[in-house]
Amino acid sequence: MDEKTWDVLVDGNLKSTFFYLQVEAAQMKRQKEGGSIVLNGSVFVELGIEGISIYSAGKGGVTALARAAAVELGPDGNRVNSVNPTVIRTPLTESGITRNEDGTEYHPHGEKIPLGRLGEPEEVANATLFLLSDLSSYITGQTLMADGGQSVN
Repeated sequence: MDEKTWDVLVDGNLKSTFFYLQVEAAQMKRQKEGGSIVLNGSVFVELGIEGISIYSAGKGGVTALARAAAVELGPDGNRVNSVNPTVIRTPLTESGITRNEDGTEYHPHGEKIPLGRLGEPEEVANATLFLLSDLSSYITGQTLMADGGQSVN
């Protein structure tokens, strides 16, 4: 990988998340009510996959940022967590999905998912909604793996 690729991936995943977090934290401070921020990580912070090391490093930084921000923003009543999905069916991943004759699907980065299927966008949204809701009012600095069990397999 060259430096330009590094910059695109790290800026797109980590740098942009840092500046989003900064703006969100400032708004929450103005509101003085506390709240919840959920950052978007990846299962690939837990898995070594050939060819995506820079992506994994950027998303690993996002996960670390959520933990540090939880400590920094907690005294103001703010919670910060990370949702780390596996390969999710989106227009971006659709071209890498192979449909088998038996109806199952395969994506090279979605191997060994114990639930035996790729994730759907709604499933990541539901995990995020949980962390944004009062149902998770005592959860901060955590990583919720929305990965069908891939990170433990």
